[in-house]
Order: sequence, then structure tokens, then C-alpha cells
Amino acid sequence: MRYIALVTLSLAYGRDRLELSQPLDAEEISAKSSGAVLDAAAVEGRLESAGLLDALAKRERITLVVNDQTRKGGMRVTLDAIASLLARLPPRASRRVELVVAYGLHARQSDETSKAIYGDAILSCAHLVHHDARTPAGLATIGEVAAGAPVSLAREVVDAELRVLVGAIGFHYYAGFSGGRKAVLPGVADEASIVRNHLRVLDENGPAGRAAGCGPARLEGNPVSEEMFAAARLLDDNRGSSFLANAIVGSAGIVEMFAGADVERTFRAGCEELVVRNAVKLDPTMPFDGVIASAGGWPYDAALYQAHKAYDNAFRAFTAETLQHRPPLVLLARCDEGLGHPRFAAWLEHATREVHYQELRRRYEIVGQTSLAARDKAAQTRTLAVTDLDVATCERLGWEKCTSLDDAVARAGTVRRWAVIPSAGAVLPIA
Repeated sequence: MRYIALVTLSLAYGRDRLELSQPLDAEEISAKSSGAVLDAAAVEGRLESAGLLDALAKRERITLVVNDQTRKGGMRVTLDAIASLLARLPPRASRRVELVVAYGLHARQSDETSKAIYGDAILSCAHLVHHDARTPAGLATIGEVAAGAPVSLAREVVDAELRVLVGAIGFHYYAGFSGGRKAVLPGVADEASIVRNHLRVLDENGPAGRAAGCGPARLEGNPVSEEMFAAARLLDDNRGSSFLANAIVGSAGIVEMFAGADVERTFRAGCEELVVRNAVKLDPTMPFDGVIASAGGWPYDAALYQAHKAYDNAFRAFTAETLQHRPPLVLLARCDEGLGHPRFAAWLEHATREVHYQELRRRYEIVGQTSLAARDKAAQTRTLAVTDLDVATCERLGWEKCTSLDDAVARAGTVRRWAVIPSAGAVLPIA
């Protein structure tokens, strides 16, 4: 974090940049220097050193578990590296490699989208499988994570001799961190398990109706994350083994790779490193009166479903005391693909926050949780959104739609102390 006097502010917006023409004094909140970007050859070296080449050579049935299009950071580079490792193995007719898309309850993407995300190198040697949490025939039960809480997973994942969990470690607004164990639950789990797991975030006795342990950068005491760990341990205790290949991704690409056969320990080490790099402790004696945040441009602001992560992080730059005065939060999120989920708009139709919350408890949907979180932030801030979302949608969110960065800052009025977050999806302010 550094103090800057800005004459022209330039922030990412979709595939473009928006500039502020008027002078503005502000403090920038950014991740620490990320270091060199790792290309596929460097990632391949990291994976080989961690033992992946040897692990692949010893197994006949291998399953790669990958994110879908909503979380594709660093995946193509990692998969290119894995494809190169597979190409170095002696030919074996009995070897079968499957690439399972861990949708959770997200909508299925097209094969064309999958090809664009994962690349020809890996798809030329791996069979593409689209996980479906709602089709029992494609699932296998592995046991219970707690009394009366059975978990079923994609058969290709359960039957594999070796699972390679490919993804990225990032902050998650209620699960603590993305990556690691999330590839198993919710990634390739059955619908009932996914819904049960996500319902653990709701607690009518907790702050704002949420479980007290749920929040970004929190693993211990987090009921959502703890059940995810339990499912991943249950899988490895009973069926085959897993290997983690999780990246930390900066603005230009992969900056660190956490890989190893001890998935939980490796993942926790990655989480610790992400906090060191991308969590910024703010001075509580010098609170910000306003925040200007970019979601980081495309693909991070392609739709609100993705850009919400940046919105949540930007919100956390305010202190509880400042939020009592509904401070201005200028959010740059193009959202040229709209809300990003077909049922997002339906959840926003609930007349009040309480009705929305109670309906979520009765009929949980992940998008209902995300939309509720967006409404809660809008109620506590004056959100001035520079976005392609239409006026009616912005109004349902509780936002004011602005025509430009200049327009948003002008509407905010006099602000004594601004924070500027150029890539809010990647940086966690801790007020």
C-alpha cells in the first residue's frame, strides 16, 4: 500500500481501460511484487520436482480435475505442462487419462469453450468429461463426512488411481480460499452434498445471518471449508490418491505453483503464501471515506457472477464505523456478459432482504447466496457502478449506474480520503 497523488487514473475495464481526467489524491491498495511469471516449461519443472512425473508413470487410470470457465486463471499453462509430462511417458495402451470439468452446480460449458480454455495439447491425450451433479448414474458414494451426511462424487474421480487437482488458490468470500479441496466438494460432488455444504454458511444467530467462521482467508472454524476438507480426506483414504497442482495467479500469469502429493499440506502452504502476497493490512486509525475499485478487467469482470469477488474485496476496505455512513464505492465492472447466471435476476426480484434470506434457507442456490451478498454490500455503501448492466438491473442491485469513471467520482461528492484498488479481485484489504 502506498500513498499517491494521481493526475490521471487508468483502470482496467473489460478489454479496455478507463481514465479519470481530474486530479485525485488517493492511496493505492495492491498486491506485493509478484515476481517473474512462470511459463509452461517452468511449471513443468515445478511439477516434475514435486513428483508428478513419477506419479503419472506408475498409474494406469489418471483423472485431471479442472475448473470451468468461471475460474480459469492459469489453467491453460498448467495443463500444457501436464500434457508435456504425459508425452514423456513410455507409450502404454492401457493408460487412460480423463479430464473432468468440476462444475459443482454451474451450467455446462460447450466443448468449444472447453477447447479454448484447456488447449489442444491436453485434449489430444485426455478424454473430456463434463461432471453432472444431478445424474446419479455418473456418481459413486464414498462415505459420510459426518453422521447422516453422505457424499457422492463423479465416478471418473472416484475410480482413478491418481487424481490431479488443477486450479488456482484465491480468496473466497465465505469458503476462505478457492482451490485445493474445493475441486472435490463442491467441484465433482452430487447436488445434495453441494447444497448441504453451502447451507453451512447460513446461521440465523450469526452476523448478518451468516456463520461467524465463514469469510475470506479463513480456514479454521469455517464450517463450509471444514466439510470440504473432510470430503477430500475421505476420498484419499478410500480410493486412489491425489496430487495438487494449484497456481497463484498475478495480473500477467502464474507467479507461483504449489504442487505435491500431500494435497492438504500443500494447499495450506499456498494459502499462507497468498495471504503474504495479496492480503493488505490497513491502518485502522486512518480509515478510507471512499473506494474506487476495478474488478481487474476481462475475464474477471465478464459477468457479475465473477466480478462479485472484486466487489466483496473492495467492500472490505471500509471499517465498520465508516459503513455506518454509507460511503461511496465506485466499482468498475463491465459485465458485458450480463449477470453470469440465468437465475441471478430472479433472486433480485425478492422485495426485501429478509424475504430473500428466508427463501435462500428454504431453497438454497449458490447464486441466491451470491446475489444476497451483493444486495447486502449495496445496502451498506453507495455503490456507483461503471458497468454495461442496464439501469433496471443496477437499481435492483441497489446500485447507481454511471456513464464513466469521471461521472462516478463526481457523483460521490467530496471524499476526504480515497482508496484505489486496481485489481480488486486479487487483493484482500483487512480493515
